[in-house]
Amino acid sequence: MKHFLLEYDRATQKLVGITAFDDMGEAIAAYGSREREALGTSHEVVLLGSESEDDLRETHGRYFYTVGGMFERGFNRSMERLSTLA
Repeated sequence: MKHFLLEYDRATQKLVGITAFDDMGEAIAAYGSREREALGTSHEVVLLGSESEDDLRETHGRYFYTVGGMFERGFNRSMERLSTLA
């Protein structure tokens, strides 16, 4: 499993950084450092574990997509699934 350090700017509602780590210790150290740097700002720092960035985008889409973008992705996936049933 990989570890992903995300930095999200709540004011602009945009992801401003993502770093992947294979080593949990390095990920935790980087998280602590970024968390301290982000104190008093609109930045949210999150450390998440996932098999891949693609999986992370599926499970934590709010960091990667606008609400409209998440809706569109979900709609497109639903239409793809429906087409396989026909």
